[in-house]
Amino acid sequence: MGGCGCKPFLQIGSKLVIERTVGTLLSSPYIEHLVVLSRSDDVDRFGKLGFDKRRVSIVPGGATRQQSVKAGLDYLALTFPALKDSYILVHDAARCLTSPSLVSRMIEGAFQYKAVTAAIPLADSLKRVDDRLVVEESLKREHLVAVQTPQVFAYRLLQAAHDQAKAEATDDASLVEAIHPVQVILGEARNFKLTTAEDLEMARRLVED
Repeated sequence: MGGCGCKPFLQIGSKLVIERTVGTLLSSPYIEHLVVLSRSDDVDRFGKLGFDKRRVSIVPGGATRQQSVKAGLDYLALTFPALKDSYILVHDAARCLTSPSLVSRMIEGAFQYKAVTAAIPLADSLKRVDDRLVVEESLKREHLVAVQTPQVFAYRLLQAAHDQAKAEATDDASLVEAIHPVQVILGEARNFKLTTAEDLEMARRLVED
């Protein structure tokens, strides 16, 4: 499944992955508008899904995750001039089993902390290994978490983090950390990202429709 770009259009129960993700986000009373960042080749395909154009925009992303989020920020700044005092929620479309309650907790957390990320404690023992997969160090997991999305930030903070970024980051929290503390909000085990065929099968087992 890796980088095929087809994950949003996979079927889980009666809906596509992207339909589940968009539906959950739009059900939140806190979310006014949603920007779906798409590969250029898929813009038309997303457009045919029938999302409410008053609340959902399909925008071409960039070559990397970071460039895509920046494209979304730039689009929002041009389209909604009053946005600057708002909050931005960034979410992986492939985390399609996110619950509405987690979305609400993340946004409410951002109102307090300005920058939050979902994350869950690690259950497995962790080892640092070298290039030959020989253990170099055992890591204490008490202060380690597995980061998820949603991540929510004050708009001005996220825009500044992207403007000041000097290198590619794996998520937006990594960029914001350079200029502002990021608070962890407890995520959910079922809020996993579809990465492998096994993940897809698990998601299909978990849905009820």
